[in-house]
Amino acid sequence: MNYLKITLPSKILLYSEIENDNIFQIIEFDSSHWKVKCKGSSYSINWNKLSCSHDLKIILKLFIDFRFKNNSISTVVGNDFRFLKKIKLKDAKELKNEEIILSSYISIKDYAIQLTFKKFYEWGFKMGISFFKLSIIKSLREIKLDHKTPYEKIFLQQDFISEIEIDKIRSFIKLIPHDNLSFTELRNNIILQLSYELAPRPSQFWLLNQTDFNFTEGKNTRYYSLNLPMSKKIKSYDVEKRKRSISKELGEKFLKYIKICKSKKKPMPMFINKDGDRLSSKDFTKIVKLELEKIGVYRTPTDLRHNLAQSLADQGASAEIIAEILGHNSTVPARAYIASTPKIADIKANALGKNNKYKKIMKMLTGDFKDENEVTNKQKIKGMVGSQYIGGIGKCGLPEDTTCPKNPIYSCYSCIKFHPFKNKSQHINVKEELQKQAQYFLDITEKGNDIEYNRSVTQLEKTITAVQRVIDLIDLKNERTR
Repeated sequence: MNYLKITLPSKILLYSEIENDNIFQIIEFDSSHWKVKCKGSSYSINWNKLSCSHDLKIILKLFIDFRFKNNSISTVVGNDFRFLKKIKLKDAKELKNEEIILSSYISIKDYAIQLTFKKFYEWGFKMGISFFKLSIIKSLREIKLDHKTPYEKIFLQQDFISEIEIDKIRSFIKLIPHDNLSFTELRNNIILQLSYELAPRPSQFWLLNQTDFNFTEGKNTRYYSLNLPMSKKIKSYDVEKRKRSISKELGEKFLKYIKICKSKKKPMPMFINKDGDRLSSKDFTKIVKLELEKIGVYRTPTDLRHNLAQSLADQGASAEIIAEILGHNSTVPARAYIASTPKIADIKANALGKNNKYKKIMKMLTGDFKDENEVTNKQKIKGMVGSQYIGGIGKCGLPEDTTCPKNPIYSCYSCIKFHPFKNKSQHINVKEELQKQAQYFLDITEKGNDIEYNRSVTQLEKTITAVQRVIDLIDLKNERTR
């Protein structure tokens, strides 16, 4: 292997993600089957099943070793292990073939795996492995990835947890007398209540130890808190924890639970199974879903997390506060929640023509309908909507020798001189193009947090509502003639 300028390691050491846990995992580099434990679950790579040459396998092993040293175990098993299954290279020599590399890169539709592919190639070049070429790196960087905006699902999200569901969860948490619960029932109830109050990720649940529970005696009451691990901010061996207050009811449940919790593990895990072993991160997701299903609420821990963030945003919390409480690295997701508060959501709904707000006003606007074949070409209204040319939406009631001072199409639907054509397909085209333009403005103004004060959005919302009114009237007329 003359192309390698480094000595191959004999072993790979993976340090535990759990605080004060001196146990680490050992992977034999030459082994054909690498096994890894991550957050209580097992993962593996069977190198014999990869249909590529021995030299390419060695290079890939070195890359995974590098990734383990610089990233958390969960990042490697979540992205890099999947990258190994998706890569379509057969031999190390193909690494210097630009056509093969770019074809393999483009064929991967997963954004995270595409990023890993690019990092793999950049790593190989930096390591001085002869097959990796700078020209190919430049070509990879020129390819634009089809990447969705982070947290775009939150934007205009309509599937919020309802007040009825929230009331059911609160009642279920508080009304069950925890003195009569079994160990498993008490544990699961605590997990659900903690999901509701602080909404930790499953990985944060998994990292909790009994020493993370705190209480302080006040004059008349006790104050309870948890040292919550910030699992998104860590490498596998560097856990940051932040103190988070919890309710008195939850604190009292923790006190009872810890007294009956028996485990010989050190450090003492907070949440264990009947054998005394730490629950896996996947267990927490299952427990929350099953507990909610008992009361007819079909939600996930992620939904509870969204609910906490959205409730903070609705109460006027800043992006920085929301990011701090949820343990985010940036304020990007927090701004998405703020942009989805009811007031802002109403503005967006109006802008996209999804609100009935202006329908009464629109009844007073727009002239009677016309057949297109009865109108001369000079009187037919046509123009641009965004970047799309649209012709034949209706007749202008102004004299033929008169030039309208307003913007055609945009101004027509709210003008009493406008006589729409009875064929609604063109009106639907207008509405769709206006919605695209409105969404474009919404995306831009959302980034600047000034969506509430944007004139373009306000003007477009009225125009879209007017177009929808014409479409509704055509449907109504068609129903009456049947």
